[in-house]
Amino acid sequence: GSAAAAAAAGQATVLGVREYARTEVHTWVVRFEQPPNAAAASNFLVGVAPPSMDPSRSLGEDGCGIGIDYFGYIYVNGRYFHASNLAQWARVAKPVRGSTAKHKGKAQPLFAFGSDGRCEVAVTLDLREGTLRFAHAGRTVGTIAGVRGPLHAAATLTSPGVRVCLLPGPIGDGDGTNEELVAVLRAKGCRMGERVEAAMMAVPRDAFVPRDRQREAFRDARIPLRMPDGSTLTLPPPSFIAAALELLELSPGKRFLDAGCGSGYVTALAAALLGPEGPSAGVAGGGTLG
Repeated sequence: GSAAAAAAAGQATVLGVREYARTEVHTWVVRFEQPPNAAAASNFLVGVAPPSMDPSRSLGEDGCGIGIDYFGYIYVNGRYFHASNLAQWARVAKPVRGSTAKHKGKAQPLFAFGSDGRCEVAVTLDLREGTLRFAHAGRTVGTIAGVRGPLHAAATLTSPGVRVCLLPGPIGDGDGTNEELVAVLRAKGCRMGERVEAAMMAVPRDAFVPRDRQREAFRDARIPLRMPDGSTLTLPPPSFIAAALELLELSPGKRFLDAGCGSGYVTALAAALLGPEGPSAGVAGGGTLG
């Protein structure tokens, strides 16, 4: 079902009924509603909270889970940083002073209300990967790693007249994207420069795994595969591949040979780094891919 509440004076946190504890992918949409042409919301937070959270407190306070606010500030158990600083959040995060819902940053709103008075934030909690992802208007705005259940969907309100609905989605693997994979690697602190990141955005990993394993392609995990001859092939996790390519410092004018190329994914990434003029080849047991 859905949970709904009106913002009271001060602040109030709404928790979804469903508890997320199993190692699966959970999705939901948080919909904020206000009268059309109303003044902008003063603030709100979207995220996850432990079952024991006091609804009079706000998301992201110490012991109160994780949340992202209207202005793009992310709060993780009493510390905060802006979404633009995700790559180095552990270094730049500051302690929260008082309520996260009343924090006044200098950033412009990250989320927008439409002409119908609605603002929707899509949330994906992957307890197998240990990540929490926020998306708005079709794009990912932040991904947090190291997340563990049990948790509930949650939202904190501060503006009178604003209502919120937590709309749970299906449980299970959804369709992933290269953007989501790169966001997870960033959140985990993976060593990955701009060129390697661009290559991983350009080369679809799901094209290099069997059809029945494609839902696993956008996880930072190994994928064991059974080959036609009965042998087993293990595709390394993307974080390992990204770090290795970063160390190789591949650039146009260099050459690359991947002996034992497996599915050819690393060879394809190398080709993207070398450019159209750079030779890139992968040799597997039965021949050459390149």
